Amino acid sequence: MHSSPYRYGFYARPDFDFSRAQAEVHDLLRRQYGLISGGLFMPHATVKGFFVSDAQPAQMIERLDAALDGWEAFTAYNNGVILMGATGLVVSVRDLPDGSPNPAWHALQDRAWAALEPLIAPDCDFTPGDGHGRTGDNAFHAHFTLAMADPPRRMLSELKAFVAPGGRLVGPPTIRIEALHLYRFSADWQGNWPQTIRWELLNSWWRP
Repeated sequence: MHSSPYRYGFYARPDFDFSRAQAEVHDLLRRQYGLISGGLFMPHATVKGFFVSDAQPAQMIERLDAALDGWEAFTAYNNGVILMGATGLVVSVRDLPDGSPNPAWHALQDRAWAALEPLIAPDCDFTPGDGHGRTGDNAFHAHFTLAMADPPRRMLSELKAFVAPGGRLVGPPTIRIEALHLYRFSADWQGNWPQTIRWELLNSWWRP
């Protein structure tokens, strides 16, 4: 594992209505089930997940400034709550109402990865598992996490029914994606990271 104490992430911030809905579910899952991992993070959809870099934040911001020149806000569509991976419970926002992938997400990720990938440390152990691209088993699937890492597998169906009874949406049917955030995280990465994680917002790209 890289010796840097920091991890970075580049995320899309949802609008107020969805942010509030996601935060409310995080709070309910903590109060009802003792689940904390999802709520340790700000409401967000991952564009570039955790990465290790020896670059200074100013260099990341400069490259993102250039890559995001001309980027415009867009509408994401709430596809409902789904299970993701072994222990993930998320709101999928990957698709348009007709079921086809929303091209705005891939266009955004293309810009972000073009800016950040050259700065990622070769031994970054997070990036190889990142959802990226349009096809394949590890294709990018835009989503907002409700629970991750700590839900018992045997309870995932119950958790899904609890937060989305009868297939009810969590949050509004449409979500305005108008702000992008670069974060820096620190934690005891080889120890009990959920108890030690801290984060700071380094920069925002807002397109009202």
